[in-house]
Amino acid sequence: MSVLGKFLAKRNGVDSGAGEMAFTDHIEALRWHLVRALIAIVLAAGVVFFNIEWVFTHIILGPANDDFISYKLLCQFGKFIHVDALCMQSLSIKFQNTELSGQFMMSFSASFMLGFIIAFPYVFWEFWRFIKPALKEVELKYARGIVFWSSLLFFVGVGFAYFLIAPFTINFFANYQLSPQFENIITIANYYDTMGDLVFGLGLVFELPILVY
Repeated sequence: MSVLGKFLAKRNGVDSGAGEMAFTDHIEALRWHLVRALIAIVLAAGVVFFNIEWVFTHIILGPANDDFISYKLLCQFGKFIHVDALCMQSLSIKFQNTELSGQFMMSFSASFMLGFIIAFPYVFWEFWRFIKPALKEVELKYARGIVFWSSLLFFVGVGFAYFLIAPFTINFFANYQLSPQFENIITIANYYDTMGDLVFGLGLVFELPILVY
């Protein structure tokens, strides 16, 4: 029997004598889990979208400003341990938009990305509800609290990327020069993609302990 077949058989509750579900019934169940997860993402994205100007200025562009909290705390810590290198160079980033609809489309993209991050606990809970019936009692015992721990690790990864990795990355590349004749004029799309890759990527990377466990 294939892996999918074994999974569906367990989810059917065949071992416990429950009635067997057809393959289409499993697809229907999965579809509703996905629909509810998508609704949660859309609702969270809607809240972000209606506050997108504030979100972009204070959150997404936060690490591009000299007064970002991570720069202040790192500099204070550097002075305390006498490591001046932790006081990063001043940022003078010039952003530009190269597409007519670039800012408008980016507002949607940012809203859905942040919407997914905000709704992650519920999205994972829906995913867990779908696969839970296929697990044995012993497996369920070890998976106790998985939604909480998975969400916690995801948010820790997001926070680690946003408050530590992103500031170092942005400061380094923004101040790196091959020659004084070159001026860095960064597209907002490139900055946004970099932030998204770091924050969203590390959030998923921090889920690895769950998979290993």
